[in-house]
Amino acid sequence: MSASNDQENMDFKIVKKVDQLPLPVQIDLQNYPMADSGESYQVGCVSGPEPLPLSRLIFGAVSDDECFVHFESGGFAHLYSGRHYKLIGNKAELVESSYVPEKCENLEQLKQVLAEVTG
Repeated sequence: MSASNDQENMDFKIVKKVDQLPLPVQIDLQNYPMADSGESYQVGCVSGPEPLPLSRLIFGAVSDDECFVHFESGGFAHLYSGRHYKLIGNKAELVESSYVPEKCENLEQLKQVLAEVTG
């Protein structure tokens, strides 16, 4: 990682709870019921006695003008996804969104994978 990447990634706050994401991002994600990082979610096709969210936040990365969201989803296939938003006033503009081939351990890896798959 270069020194400029170090500084760029330091401008982001890593969050593990959906309610810590900017409100416009939360609103955009409301069609994706999502558990907080580490909480239970619907991993497979068969639901238990109580319905669980179909997705779970892995992490969010928030700066003054951008937000990245990395999450996993259950169901027939277990999937990982990444979303990148530009934050403009009280709005979140989706820049890119894609399934990603693996769980990313940090923001730098998520940025790299999103660049590769949306390229």
